[in-house]
Amino acid sequence: MKKIFSVFIIVVVVISLAGCGKKISSEVKKTMSEYESLCDEYCDVVKKATSGNDSVSMGDLTTLTTKLNDVKAKVEKLMAKDLSEEEKSYIMEVSERCINKVQAALESLKGLT
Repeated sequence: MKKIFSVFIIVVVVISLAGCGKKISSEVKKTMSEYESLCDEYCDVVKKATSGNDSVSMGDLTTLTTKLNDVKAKVEKLMAKDLSEEEKSYIMEVSERCINKVQAALESLKGLT
């Protein structure tokens, strides 16, 4: 799970380093919405695991990995474009929310060890 978190951080950094433009495109909004949904799903899986829920499986993690690869491809496509300051700011706002959610989920894992 820490590997997935590391990939989230890398995606955030890469997006934030992209170029300049003028407004928040629907593509950026959609990609970041998918990213946040993936973070929420990851947190749900972690919560299930920490609550002793036996329904958490390798299938859950495989599904997350597949979704992560899809979002990664979309991010790479965005990187080829110029991003506006507003887009960068929006990306950072969503990323900070996601990082906070994932950090809280990972904190709950510490209680299990």
